[in-house]
Amino acid sequence: MLFQTLTLLLLSLLPSIVVVQAQSCSASNPCKTGCCSKFGFCGLGPDYCASKICVANCDRKAECDPGGYGAAYVNHTTCPLNVCCSKWGFCGLTQEFCGDKKVTQPSCSTTFHKFERVVGYYEGWAMQRKCNVFNPEKIPLGVYTHLNYAFATIDPKTFEVLPATIEDQQDTYDRVTWLKKRDPDLKVFIAIGGWTFNDEGQPTRNTFSNIANNPQNQKAFIKSLISFMSTYDFDGVDLDWEYPEAPDRGGIGADYNNFPKFLSNLKSSLKATGGRDGLSVTIPASYWYLQHFDIKKMAKIVDFFNVMSYDLHGVWDIPNKWVGPYLNAHTNLTEIKDALDLLWRNNIPYDKVNMGLAFYGRGFTAADPKCLTPGCRYASGSESWMCSHEVGIVFNSEISDIMQSQNVAPVLYKDAAVKVLTYNTDQWVAFDDEETLGLKLNFAKSKCLGGVMVWAVSHDTENATYSTALGKLAQRSTTSLINIGIDNGVHQYERVQNHPQCKWSNCGEGCPSGWSPIQRNDPDARNGEIMIDDQGCEGQGSHYLCCPVENGLPTCGWYGFNNGDCSPSCPTDYVEIGSNNMYCRKGGHNRITHKSYQAACCSKTVGVGPHRVSFESLKLAGQCAWGNYPQCDTQCIGGNSLIVASYGGTGGAFCWSGGTTNFQNRPYCCNEPDQDWQYSDCQWYRDIGNGPSGDRDCKSGCPSDTVRVAMGWDPAIASCRVGEQAYCCKTTSRSIYQRSDPNVERYTIALKSYLADPTCSANDIAKARLKRQANNTEGITWDIVPSGLGLSRRTTITEEVVSDMEDLIAEIAESASSSVGVQDLWESLVVPLFPALTITNIRRWFSGDVPQMRNMRGDRYVALYVLCHMGFRVWNDNIFALSLGSGLLCQTQVQGGYCKALADDPDAGFLEKRIANRRFVWSTSVGATTYGRNLVSQPYRQVNDWSILNERTIEIYGQVFLFPGPGCTNFVLRVENKVAQRRKDPLTNTVTEHLVELQTVPMWYTAAIQGVLATVPGVTALPNPAGPIDPSFFMVTLPLPNGPFNINPPLPPPTGGQLLSTLEARLFNALGSVANDFSFVLADSDLNCLKELLWDDDTSNVIDQRVMRDLTSSTDPEIAEIGLNSVRNVVAVMSFLNHPTVHNNMATIIMDFRTELKRAEDVHEARTGTTVAAVDNFDNYFKSLMTRINTRIEAFATRWLNTIDATWSNINTPDGIQIRTYSASIRTEAQIAEVNTQGFFDDI
Repeated sequence: MLFQTLTLLLLSLLPSIVVVQAQSCSASNPCKTGCCSKFGFCGLGPDYCASKICVANCDRKAECDPGGYGAAYVNHTTCPLNVCCSKWGFCGLTQEFCGDKKVTQPSCSTTFHKFERVVGYYEGWAMQRKCNVFNPEKIPLGVYTHLNYAFATIDPKTFEVLPATIEDQQDTYDRVTWLKKRDPDLKVFIAIGGWTFNDEGQPTRNTFSNIANNPQNQKAFIKSLISFMSTYDFDGVDLDWEYPEAPDRGGIGADYNNFPKFLSNLKSSLKATGGRDGLSVTIPASYWYLQHFDIKKMAKIVDFFNVMSYDLHGVWDIPNKWVGPYLNAHTNLTEIKDALDLLWRNNIPYDKVNMGLAFYGRGFTAADPKCLTPGCRYASGSESWMCSHEVGIVFNSEISDIMQSQNVAPVLYKDAAVKVLTYNTDQWVAFDDEETLGLKLNFAKSKCLGGVMVWAVSHDTENATYSTALGKLAQRSTTSLINIGIDNGVHQYERVQNHPQCKWSNCGEGCPSGWSPIQRNDPDARNGEIMIDDQGCEGQGSHYLCCPVENGLPTCGWYGFNNGDCSPSCPTDYVEIGSNNMYCRKGGHNRITHKSYQAACCSKTVGVGPHRVSFESLKLAGQCAWGNYPQCDTQCIGGNSLIVASYGGTGGAFCWSGGTTNFQNRPYCCNEPDQDWQYSDCQWYRDIGNGPSGDRDCKSGCPSDTVRVAMGWDPAIASCRVGEQAYCCKTTSRSIYQRSDPNVERYTIALKSYLADPTCSANDIAKARLKRQANNTEGITWDIVPSGLGLSRRTTITEEVVSDMEDLIAEIAESASSSVGVQDLWESLVVPLFPALTITNIRRWFSGDVPQMRNMRGDRYVALYVLCHMGFRVWNDNIFALSLGSGLLCQTQVQGGYCKALADDPDAGFLEKRIANRRFVWSTSVGATTYGRNLVSQPYRQVNDWSILNERTIEIYGQVFLFPGPGCTNFVLRVENKVAQRRKDPLTNTVTEHLVELQTVPMWYTAAIQGVLATVPGVTALPNPAGPIDPSFFMVTLPLPNGPFNINPPLPPPTGGQLLSTLEARLFNALGSVANDFSFVLADSDLNCLKELLWDDDTSNVIDQRVMRDLTSSTDPEIAEIGLNSVRNVVAVMSFLNHPTVHNNMATIIMDFRTELKRAEDVHEARTGTTVAAVDNFDNYFKSLMTRINTRIEAFATRWLNTIDATWSNINTPDGIQIRTYSASIRTEAQIAEVNTQGFFDDI
């Protein structure tokens, strides 16, 4: 069953048939499409719409003029994007529109064609995802030439470029751009825009139009962008405007003309930045939107296009009567071919095109579970999965999980180059894996494309399965650093220096960025004249001779003119690189009569005597030579290989056999003994660049990644009526130097500088957050005492040295990316000073001891942590102990039943059994007056009360939070999918988790009236900067019946839409209810209990002291393990609070709670005429509450780890050392742990 091939137009075929088939119409029965003639027929053009003939809908116009209609009767003379105009005046691509006309397709060898680019988008929100989080460090090296960070945004008023989120600015930008240090060929662009940028209701909906339409707005945007890229180390920008001119996407009519002008101004400004000048544009694969891009003009400006050749199908097809709800793959190759035809119709250079690939699937729920093949109907999008969190979208990482967990395999549709997976009876998803990616990449190579693009790299699996497959298939054409193995114990690299070759530009085009036009230097040259050639342009501009500026420019000129009596010859040590006969007297433009030519020649070498060396930019041409002239049919001699035989040589050197009509072909022969200096992937082109545009006319341009070797024509194709074909080759032109890792030198300097005083500055310590001290870095205290190395407030070490040290440590921690040279450097300079810090031990610590730190902050952050601990004895002992392998893995049963241990405590009343809602009593006194009353929360679903059938089932039961698995220093929470288990049986030992605890409300009431922050038992409470709140706010306003309606206008419904009669009920509703159930999660009952204990005002002991004393004082290793794990579990509560799902849901809850508080403030003011700062007071209180949780965790860990350390301090068995090691690691995690409150306190 083949996938349907759509026309991509969705606008013409059926309407044109309607016109043909309509047999009758009248003034009272008008045509559905077209004008009604007085003869009673429907149609378009003057035969139907002329005023003397038309009787209804006479103002209707054809889309295009099929011939003879005239401008008055058509919207466009020709169709947008050069698609075909049918005889009925409609635009389309199929045979009904085009007849037998075919689009000239590019063609390349799939064996020899190499991609210039492999572009991957990284989503800025990927690390905030609920699951399958994909950190930047997981992106494999050497796969991508470009990473596009998606997205930055634009201020719609000032047009400044801004980070989309604060997390981007503070962390993620740096983690992505840092990858360039590990892959010297990688470029990182900032992508701006995206689909939602232009959504209805977004303040940025018209921003691109407003920039493109106004030169002053452009200046503001460009100035800001250049500063932004410099600040965050981006190499270029990718503009993702979805879409110009389209009215449904906020576009305006002027966008079509304005966008290229804007791009031209932008590119000119970027060129002045000294290297941050990359510019790409994302374009759609659909005709409907692509017609609004002037791609011809844009192609001359941008470096490349990223074609979104995915999302070709989705649930948006359901209401479309031309497509409909039929199962079809969103990346099927049959339609991608049609989409690329739109580019070929407009002569877009193939090498500027990146074909889009998807690392996600589009899924559907089949209408009939028995019909699951392409073409069957579907009812809706597929079920939402936990990580992708969107109906109809399934990440490749999730698809891999489904295949593994359900033991199902996909079906290959080879013609469409897609895989289809069916599961859960009626679920259907089409996606790409290594096999289908290979089919698509072979197609892209066969069409000579410059590269491929992926949305999105961050949809990959933990092990980067799909990126790794892509790297193997794409075979990047260039990389400057190639690992060639080990020579005498030294890791050797080949440093590859590429030497671009001089080349002629296409007609009417200037030299590309980084290249210079060559001055003419022959005796006939005029002052300042440059090398140009009109041969083959036919009045459409000139070719410019361009050479790369990096290695100096050769001396060139035109030789052999002799006042028109041309006799070509190049000076000694020069090479012919072009020819022109247009100004030679014999024959003029008439090719039948023999004429000679003048030769464009350039010097092959520079310098004098023994210092004379070759121009690298002409070395390829210098090892080649043209055969005899004008009688040219000769063979290559001396073992040289034939590159091409052309009747026109380099352009105007037409061979002649002595007659008047017989032409010969002149051979171009090269001595190519070195595979690093040769031409490859050569072919004739006839439709690149500017030039004549008739059916048999030829253009003499080449793709931008090739050089022109010859002009003439390919006899196998056809001759040219006007113009000439160009023979174009890719070049391998590089010098390779064997050398040790180039990073060794800079790392050596950094290491020697740092090891002279291995300490951190206060600023570096603050970055590492080794100890919280209320933003006072000078007041930082240390629990880990250095051995012989004082922790100074170093100020002399440079930022560059610290940065290089961070890079070094991060590199040695990754076996895949570090060289033996770098490893030897570490072992020779570091290990003698710090014997525990072997590379093996560092890697073991990185991979197994700090997963939470590493996942949340990245390798570079962890490297800084190592850097600032190198001189500490206890930390070194920690690292050393890892190498002992005592066998203590903390797999012993974890101490559980935390809630049960306190359930009988009469003072722990807040731990009452969970019911439909909860009751609280609060009371506080101010002077002689006591305030207080009873509170009741909103009802909420218990763990087994959620539906087991609907979409929310996957949401709530698909992500149940549990304590981390085995490993005393494993702080990564287990998150289990229990949908299948719940559908079978009720869950046990699991609770519905209020992420913001319900007791927060009475706790805050008490503190707010007192005007204090969250208190610690036995410690004097700190005042709340917002001051105390009038008790009447809590005693009267919040519980006031119908309070939400005592203001004009009444308050809008709360989240969930439930009608609630008091403001207090709305506050509790914000924390979660039956109606507002979107922010609940399910959690292990003990995990929930520990969190609640840490949260509460009155908790003095998180776990019973008697239990902990017994566990931490025992010299039995198994009991000590339980003690360590109990401490670990308390610290792991912070991992729970900072998990992306939990954090995002908490942010939603807090923002909702604060919104309701603000509304309560308004009601209070309307009721009493006085204001209260309830929101400010709550913000200060909640921040202090989170700080108290941080402090409690660290205090608990410190107390009981000190006991463990004292118990095991003199027990130097492997178990003893290992226990002390684990203790140090848990202590470290407790010290850096703090609740992330980002997004909790945004403006409301």
